[in-house]
Amino acid sequence: MSHSRVETFKKCPYQFKLKYIDGLSTKFNLDPTNALALGTAMHEGIEKDVESAIRSYYSNYPTATPLMVNEAIKLEVMVKKAKEILSDLLETGQFEVEINSPDFIGFIDLLVQVEPNVYDLYDFKYSNNVENYLASSQLHLYKFFFEMANPGKRIRNLGFIFIPKVKLKQETEDIREYRRMLIEECEKQGITIAPIEYDPIKVIDFMLDVKHCIECEDFVKKPQKLCYWCDFKTYCQSDGKLDGNIIYPKEDE
Repeated sequence: MSHSRVETFKKCPYQFKLKYIDGLSTKFNLDPTNALALGTAMHEGIEKDVESAIRSYYSNYPTATPLMVNEAIKLEVMVKKAKEILSDLLETGQFEVEINSPDFIGFIDLLVQVEPNVYDLYDFKYSNNVENYLASSQLHLYKFFFEMANPGKRIRNLGFIFIPKVKLKQETEDIREYRRMLIEECEKQGITIAPIEYDPIKVIDFMLDVKHCIECEDFVKKPQKLCYWCDFKTYCQSDGKLDGNIIYPKEDE
């Protein structure tokens, strides 16, 4: 199990069933603000450089559009800011460290050794949804299962690194003026390192959620505001009659 799988089940058991039991997937959402494409590009940029971030972002799409160029501009400015502010951590840290446990799947964005066998753990979030992430169990699980999988090693500190997303609507400005304003707005933003105090209760809650997930038989739908962003929305709301965005697993899978 992973944090994201359990969170999917808690959010909507039916979505969990479609994705992880039935093995259905969806076509890539070509929206320029696709959170997965932007988040992956931000990670790539922080780990490597701005050029890698831009290349990662554009590689998801068949062609570039003006709206995509706007997002690429934001990435360029925010990656540079993040790398400058986090330079000390990035020089000594390890990226994408796998938690190799038979019970849990996870990848640590940044693991920084501070003493022999003692580490600080960080996760990057290119998002304005700070409060939800602060309440998340993700980093608590990473600490617990990392230490379980690596006897003798200890996580000292946990923290989210928040890179804000700039949202600036184009009004009457021409595109050059708008992009100049966009760069200025990005430059005003700050990168936040938010420390998290480890709470073992969140690990216990995760274990109970896994139990509920395994024991579930009905996988009911949970209509909510988040349905708007669900990749399975059309399929779900039509009771399977409209499935143009669904990719079915092959018979031998």
